[in-house]
Amino acid sequence: MRIINATVTKIFDSRGEPTIEIALEAKDGTKGTAQVPSGKSRGTGEVSVVSFDRAARTVRGIVPAMRRANFSSPMIFDRFLRVQDGTRDLHRLGGNCALGLSLAFARAMAAERKQELWALIEGFYFKERPAAARPARPMIFSNIINGGAHAATNLAIQEYIAVAKPEGASSETVARVIALYREVGNALRRRTGLRRLPLGDEGGYAVDFKDNGAPLALLAASIKKLRFDKIFSLAIDAAASEFYKNGKYNFEGKKLSSAAMADVYASFRRRASSLMSVEDPCAETDAKGFALARARLPGVWIVGDDLTVTDAARIGRFIEDGVITGVIIKPNQIGTLSATCDAITAAQKRGARVIVSHRSGETGDNAIIHIAKACSADAVKIGAPARERLLKFNEYVRIFR
Repeated sequence: MRIINATVTKIFDSRGEPTIEIALEAKDGTKGTAQVPSGKSRGTGEVSVVSFDRAARTVRGIVPAMRRANFSSPMIFDRFLRVQDGTRDLHRLGGNCALGLSLAFARAMAAERKQELWALIEGFYFKERPAAARPARPMIFSNIINGGAHAATNLAIQEYIAVAKPEGASSETVARVIALYREVGNALRRRTGLRRLPLGDEGGYAVDFKDNGAPLALLAASIKKLRFDKIFSLAIDAAASEFYKNGKYNFEGKKLSSAAMADVYASFRRRASSLMSVEDPCAETDAKGFALARARLPGVWIVGDDLTVTDAARIGRFIEDGVITGVIIKPNQIGTLSATCDAITAAQKRGARVIVSHRSGETGDNAIIHIAKACSADAVKIGAPARERLLKFNEYVRIFR
């Protein structure tokens, strides 16, 4: 495929922050576009982010080199981007700019081949995977209550998540998520007396609670009221790096050790026995804390995000060291589609769970749903069924028929 033009447009994410959309045009007239999300809670190992003005200058600067090349696969295009940048963290191109180019190219190639994006990704990156080796449809991780850096509340824990098993039609699964979201909203309105509940960055309800375990109890009660007990489990994203300082966790007015935080999560599970996944239970520099949490929570997924930042080498090391049993996959943490798929492969070949995830500052781009289908991910993390996130729920229904 020969690319003849590339443009960058400034758009705004779900938090009202500026981000970018990149469009590529091929010689045969096919086009591909991609919108790049942003993250408020970021691991220090994530690739760099550049401004719209810098991205626009960068893209103008590499268009001549693009025009001279003929790219036969997304991997070759992504290698071209890496050569053009020449740094580990993509700080010359910008990780956000590189991802926009990478996904736009994949979409253009899919259009040229008259394929769905997921089919193109599967064919180039996951065709060697045995058909029966992974689930046919991922679970949905939906953020129902926001805290931490994503909401102005007294909660240190960043996300309280309902996990929907994919039973029945995909439309029925999404309908259940929406019904639970509304039921929790009704319960919070009765409790707070508020007619209009504030929402966090990811669309979850953002209100104060008596302690950090109370939202799990409320979610469990709402699930029971709707008789969804056999369909839903619970998860949290602690994003513990946000409340870690000087070797201690500043949690509910106390300074806790890693072992004490592991005990906190164990107490959460006693309050809500359906707790099945804990993401970033400890800070990204506290791998030993992750291992302690894993020991205290047998059978619970211990998931790396800030710890692993969608980096294949880090993912492989922490799985082999027994630190984590699952990973969050965020394409804009690593900067290209190829590196994203390498990270997924690193997790899957070691038997870890894969959760393809959104970011706090989202756009209308639905690439994560296609990546989840292409790799047969265990789960896709979308956020609350509200606002711009509904576009991803709709795409889930469309491609997981």
